[in-house]
Parts: sequence; structure tokens; C-alpha cells
Amino acid sequence: MNKYHHISAVLATIAVLVIAITLFVHVNTTTTVPAVVVPITITSTTTGAMGGVSSNTDWEKGMTIVTTSNSNKTVYLKLNERFVIQFGSTLKWNFVFSPSNAISRVPNSTTANGIQGVYSADKKGTTILHATGAPICDPHQMCPQFLQSVTITFVVE
Repeated sequence: MNKYHHISAVLATIAVLVIAITLFVHVNTTTTVPAVVVPITITSTTTGAMGGVSSNTDWEKGMTIVTTSNSNKTVYLKLNERFVIQFGSTLKWNFVFSPSNAISRVPNSTTANGIQGVYSADKKGTTILHATGAPICDPHQMCPQFLQSVTITFVVE
């Protein structure tokens, strides 16, 4: 098992534990359960240099892989460096970069295997990523009521 699969397995295990702990059943009632923000920290990072995108995972070699383990940490990048955001597929993620013009998603970049995309460091300076993960739920089924919050600082040199 390579380190990327290991990280994905750890994230999946943590997600299952968080879901099990925060699971609330909503069956034929009008009760509203408030969301709980669950920040997590896992200690594992990978760093690398620029890379391209191909039809297999070879493009990933040498790229910086940003995961939820980078939460509350700083990731250093070179100008125009491409990197992967891989937060897994157990939650639906919403990303807000501030400022919004310093990092951009590479058009048509992969979203397979829990990868949210390939991104490019377009402008020198500091950018903050505010990411929120929400459960992916089918209507009329039990659904955990929580949000996962991840904040990552990017410094582009």
C-alpha cells in the first residue's frame, strides 16, 4: 500500500468515526439539529515540484499533495507550481481562496479518487484556503449533521 492509499485509508477511517459519533437520526419529525464543526488534524504531508496531468496517476509524482492533514499549517509553493488538493470523497467540499486571484484550479483537471483538482500558484504572496466539507446524503435517509472545516495557508514565492 503506497503512502497515498494509506492517507486515504486513514482519512476514511476518521470520517467513519466522526460520522458514527455525530450521527443524528431524523425520522418523520420536524426537529432541526444544529451542525457541529469538526476540525481534524492528521500528521502527514508530501511536498514536490511542478507536474502535468495525464490519463494515469504518473502526473501525481513530484507534485505537492495537499490533504486535510495540512489544516492549520502553511504550504510553501513556487510561482506557477501546480499542486493537487486531495481531501477524499466522503464529503462534498467547498473551497474559498482569499485572495481569490492568487491560486486557480487547472481547467479540466482530475476529480477522481477523492481528488478535488489540480491547482496552480498564479501569484506571489500569501493565500488562505477556507474549505468546508459536508456529508453527501441521499434524501429521506439518515444523514450525519456536521461540517468539517479546514484552513490552509499557502505562501507562493
